[in-house]
Amino acid sequence: MLAQTQLQLAQAAPEMHNLYEAYHRMYDALGVKEVDVVLPPPPVPAPTDPAEENRNSLSGMALQAFMEQNHDAHIAAHMAFMRTPIVMAAPVVVGGLTGHISQHIGMKARGLVIQELGPILEQAQAQGTDQLSPQDQQQLLSEAEGRISEVIAQITAELMEGSDTQEDPLVELRKEELRLQEADMYRKSQEHLDKHSLDEREASERTSVARERIDSQEDIAEMRSRIAVKRMQQDKTKQ
Repeated sequence: MLAQTQLQLAQAAPEMHNLYEAYHRMYDALGVKEVDVVLPPPPVPAPTDPAEENRNSLSGMALQAFMEQNHDAHIAAHMAFMRTPIVMAAPVVVGGLTGHISQHIGMKARGLVIQELGPILEQAQAQGTDQLSPQDQQQLLSEAEGRISEVIAQITAELMEGSDTQEDPLVELRKEELRLQEADMYRKSQEHLDKHSLDEREASERTSVARERIDSQEDIAEMRSRIAVKRMQQDKTKQ
């Protein structure tokens, strides 16, 4: 009953519980053998390349950074991906990538601070102190966390400064839209001019045909007039 109640509570608020562990305990309480066969453990997160992470972000998958990754390369790849039209049109994807970049920034800062503290620890060991006192450990931890915050701020400021030198993605997208609109307007104007020119040629041809008809009719009328005059003259001669 306790396992069942625990599972129900976990199902009611899955964001606050480990559902896998709740189900596992429920199966244990039921006496199920080989629970892992019925309930496979969740896969252990593994590092992936930036391209795979970008693809996963489009599917709404959670992204996880790892200390051993090349944080600068990942950050650059994700920021470039965020400037693509398909990502700029999806705020949820942008938010996920932004949070993931923050993970890389934090891990990069932590790695840099660990490197800085390395000589201090080596010096302490060289003096014959294998373990620091609790007070010294607390002080060192506090200094490390403060230094990590400083490095995070510095890295973030550098990234912001670098992005400021580039065109705002939304501005670039708007410029592209304006270029497409201008191209469409030019195409329509050319089509209008071509149609107008065609109409003028057709009108000129119609006028030319009409003039030829008028000239032909005038010629016929003149010929008839000449024939009538000639007949009148012949009739007078006979008389």
